[in-house]
Amino acid sequence: DFYREELNEREKYEYPPFFTFIKITCGGEKSKVLEEMESVKKLLTPHTLHIFPAFIERVKGKYMMNGVIKLPTREWPNHELREKLTSLPPHFIVKVDPESLL
Repeated sequence: DFYREELNEREKYEYPPFFTFIKITCGGEKSKVLEEMESVKKLLTPHTLHIFPAFIERVKGKYMMNGVIKLPTREWPNHELREKLTSLPPHFIVKVDPESLL
């Protein structure tokens, strides 16, 4: 019963294994990071990038922000999205199915 309930919950709330998460992290000066993340959000349209501060907001003096895209598992890999993600500058960290969203 637990297994079935857990799978139903995961499907309902768009969690793996039904969805693939793509996490994008950026660090730097706070105003610059906010601006860059908004630019990335526009670049990745029609996909929705949910932007939020990292759990630990400052690492080595840099302000950190994360963004997450949720894709139905059948839609990944997506050539167009992959091209956009690989075009990001090197200070962006992109992880598919990250261990943590924090």
